[in-house]
Amino acid sequence: MPQFPDSPRIVLVTGIPRSGTTAVGRVLAMGGTACALHEPFNRDVGLREIERYFEIPGTAGFSVEVLGRRVDSIRRLDLRFKSGVFPDDRGVRRLIKRVVGGRSRASYRKCRLHNHLDTIVWKDPFACFCADVLADKHRIPSVVTVRNPWAVAASFKRMGWRFDIVDVASRAAEAGLVERAGRLAHGRDLDNPTINAAVLWHLIHETLLEMSAGRAIYLANLDDIVEYPLRAYSSLYDKLELSWSEGIARKISEMYESRSERKHPREKRAHDSKRDLRAINLYWQELLGEEEARAVGELAGETWGRIQDACLPLEPSDSSGKGRE
Repeated sequence: MPQFPDSPRIVLVTGIPRSGTTAVGRVLAMGGTACALHEPFNRDVGLREIERYFEIPGTAGFSVEVLGRRVDSIRRLDLRFKSGVFPDDRGVRRLIKRVVGGRSRASYRKCRLHNHLDTIVWKDPFACFCADVLADKHRIPSVVTVRNPWAVAASFKRMGWRFDIVDVASRAAEAGLVERAGRLAHGRDLDNPTINAAVLWHLIHETLLEMSAGRAIYLANLDDIVEYPLRAYSSLYDKLELSWSEGIARKISEMYESRSERKHPREKRAHDSKRDLRAINLYWQELLGEEEARAVGELAGETWGRIQDACLPLEPSDSSGKGRE
């Protein structure tokens, strides 16, 4: 059996859904002693104890102590996952997931079988409201992937996604977090995925912007990651005290090298690596109408302007302009 250290490090990669947490978590787990754990706080496919999207410490049913128990179980890799079947899974896909489990359970098995594990990269957009408690009480640093609100809204529209914003906002207020999202949501068509995404984007980023002050919570601009991947990731590796190598740099370069002229992801596919990643933050211009784009700007544009200034600066480039190799 693999020999686990007494206290493996945990690094949280979080942010609003559709902001690049999967890719960033994958890169931060490229080192030989790290492994990614996929979305244990996902209500549908995560831990059996998780009952809602976006659990918030300090609210009914999810106290700071409850979060502590979940963290301890992650650190020990003693977890019980749901089946891995999403509500919209059908046919063979649904059957396979019932037998072998989904991505969360598969990542858990991989972590358990890792022979030299010392860092768990906990990739989870649904843990975003836990970042301050994780930093203060459990010494867990967080990387927050920050993608512009128009691109996130377009992705919600493409996938047909929407969350219970009223519930999230009311629990955020109960926990003493920002309250303006409740006012923004009032009178809005929250069944519209574009509006739903913009209000959620505002709530999450206003909260994380406040949480990040003076804490090991690092905001990473997805524009920087896509445009200058080596410089962006080397900065994150430094902040998180992860071991960087030439092999990791090569893998990152290959991952972000464009191999396709196709700029749009495949229909209803949450993740599609076989497209031009340089277009990831731009294809919203073709998917959102003028009124939709204007509405997103009204709801989230001001916060987007402020949060860019708080994002982690890139490590200085070398003479080639690529940053540390």
